[in-house]
Amino acid sequence: MSMPKFRQKKDGILFLNLFGFILFVIILLSILFDGPMLLVDKWVSLYMTTFQTDPLTKKVIFLTDLNGVIASSILFVMLSIFFWYKKRYLDLRFFLLSFSGATLLFNLFKFTLQRARPDAKLFDLVTYSFPSGHTTMATVLALSLYFIFRKRIGKGFSQLLLLLATLLWPVTIAFTRVYLNVHWTSDVLAGLGLGIFWVTLVYLFYPPEREAGS
Repeated sequence: MSMPKFRQKKDGILFLNLFGFILFVIILLSILFDGPMLLVDKWVSLYMTTFQTDPLTKKVIFLTDLNGVIASSILFVMLSIFFWYKKRYLDLRFFLLSFSGATLLFNLFKFTLQRARPDAKLFDLVTYSFPSGHTTMATVLALSLYFIFRKRIGKGFSQLLLLLATLLWPVTIAFTRVYLNVHWTSDVLAGLGLGIFWVTLVYLFYPPEREAGS
């Protein structure tokens, strides 16, 4: 890869990194200082109570559990073993740093801010609300796997499918958390921002592949 193309690629990752950081900070400040986002949170939470049905709720719970602690942990272990077995140590390092760092970050904010979950939640959870751990980790898993596999599946339709999955999976999980009223809208937006910020930060310093010109 030529140096100009390499710099352009890094610039694109840096833009994503700044976007994720700014999104997270804006949401965080809105929560800390009672910003207008809180009004959006309350309106969406109230609207979701009119949107819920038993059949749909069962499907949504199934979807959200696909990115729960147990499912994410199993996937994390399986992928880590796969990268180690294939001797793809750069991929393994990138994946471990992305997953473990994001886990520490969202838990740090959860237990520091201790934000309460919506009153209209469909079931009780013992942990705090901000940011959404499900959304953060869905973003981390999708984006980190995109960076790892995008060059190995070839160009064209396969890469397009990978990109669509990378975009749709975090958004889907974010929707399930808001639908179930276990998170405010600001929680899932912050989770998206935090996930994007952390994975791209790791990529800038520890990319999953050797880049020519680096």
